[in-house]
Amino acid sequence: MKQRCSIIILLIVIALLFLMRGQSAARDVTDQSGRQVAAPDDPQRVISLAPSITGIIFALGQEDRLKGVTMYSDFPSEATKLPKVGSYVRLDLEKIVALRPDLCIATKDGNPREVVKRLESLKIPVYVVDPKNLDAVIETIIEIGNLLHADERAKYLVWDIRSRI
Repeated sequence: MKQRCSIIILLIVIALLFLMRGQSAARDVTDQSGRQVAAPDDPQRVISLAPSITGIIFALGQEDRLKGVTMYSDFPSEATKLPKVGSYVRLDLEKIVALRPDLCIATKDGNPREVVKRLESLKIPVYVVDPKNLDAVIETIIEIGNLLHADERAKYLVWDIRSRI
């Protein structure tokens, strides 16, 4: 009887581990608009909602994570080959959802707030950046680098930018 209970408990534990394997852990981060975002610990299906964000993700060497970009994301040229989700002011919510993102990165002043709220209501995390000046652009590079586990590359890009000023 004890052996039978042990086997049942072991099977339950294995089943739970199997079910949890597909779930990505989340971490709470504060975006540049001051909102708490439950971002995936290791996002694999990122959608950039502005051309500047697309450029940063490519510069960080994280383009394999990108699954969708905005219509005018044309730099670098490889970005033009990715699925389009509308322009950054007229996003196509259906296209975004169809790409099954685990993280969207938006801009505070460019992307419509209603779309950001709608994505969040669909349980899609949206990290908002607000790069209004050079310091904020540098902060954006660091933060996106952190989100995508490209911290060292982000530090290098920041160093490179500052060395050119």
